[in-house]
Amino acid sequence: MIRNRAARDSRGAIFEDLGDIPDLAGARCRNRHELFDQAIEGSSAIFARRAARQVCASCPALEACGAWVEALPQYQRPRGIVAGRLIDVTGRFPAEVARKRRLAATRGSTVVAKCQ
Repeated sequence: MIRNRAARDSRGAIFEDLGDIPDLAGARCRNRHELFDQAIEGSSAIFARRAARQVCASCPALEACGAWVEALPQYQRPRGIVAGRLIDVTGRFPAEVARKRRLAATRGSTVVAKCQ
């Protein structure tokens, strides 16, 4: 009995860390964590991420899910695929970080070109 209480308390702490999880009616990811988890590695990760993104693409809860995850601080974001986007171990969206870096580099080269 004590073990069950400890497990229940542990799950409660996990959900608390994730913030207020919205009721995502019709979410197609329910009970399919094996596709969305960050812990998947190697070639299995490529397949799982691709499959997870396909599930998200046709999900009626995609917009609400995306709004929820973007509203969370980085440290509270779940890792893996959420709302069709990869969230890395830092809680960032790597594709967006890369896009911002490319944009900054482009702006920097434009400034240099104007100065020459």
